[in-house]
Amino acid sequence: MLLPDMSFPEVRDEFKKDWDSVVECELRSGKAFGGVVKKSSYRQKYPMTRLYTAITRERKNKLYVLAKALKRGDWNNPIMKLYMIWDTPKGKYAIMPMDIDNGSYSSLYVISPHCFSRYRERFLKDEDLSNEELINHFMRVNFRWFSIPVSEELCKYSEELKDIPTDKEKRVQITFEGVGFSQQMDNGILLMKTFVPYDMLYPQQAEIILPYKESMFDGKEDCELFVEKTDYGGKITFYNR
Repeated sequence: MLLPDMSFPEVRDEFKKDWDSVVECELRSGKAFGGVVKKSSYRQKYPMTRLYTAITRERKNKLYVLAKALKRGDWNNPIMKLYMIWDTPKGKYAIMPMDIDNGSYSSLYVISPHCFSRYRERFLKDEDLSNEELINHFMRVNFRWFSIPVSEELCKYSEELKDIPTDKEKRVQITFEGVGFSQQMDNGILLMKTFVPYDMLYPQQAEIILPYKESMFDGKEDCELFVEKTDYGGKITFYNR
């Protein structure tokens, strides 16, 4: 189980030990979501996204599974996004496997409490959301990510990255709402340190980043949120565009 006093390497190892159970939860959630998509009305608007939660069998960690169908025909092949929330004395981190392929993953994204604090200040000023609700909102709205390395010149314009040694890789995560600035750690973890709206980028940053954003996101991705009880007592959050 994820514990508050764990180090980043211990979190990495915990997630790895739990991976088989994580995949089981993903498959169950995908099957449940596929049934919902198949039974949905032909007037249903897409994309359809739902958030499921589960407790992993092996390590008893709480897993969040976002499932997304871009069209009705995606009922048997939805896009899936997996993450855990790690509660520490510094605040809540989100942990997400990256580059999943053939049932395995290469490393982990870890999104810092500072990043979510900045997100709350810049995007949800008047929203009364708990930290967990805020993380779920962030993950749902910024469902797709595109990660690129950044040059030392570009790092000069980021307070969080400019003091990182030059031998450490720095990356930016391009999402629907903004850009995450991240540092590659030594232990297979990519730590997102802050999140910046597109309109707050320096011109030198925007010149490089905005073309990626425009090629990825060509429409509005806002969704309506509502909550429903399932017939087995669990709670699922629905997000429909």
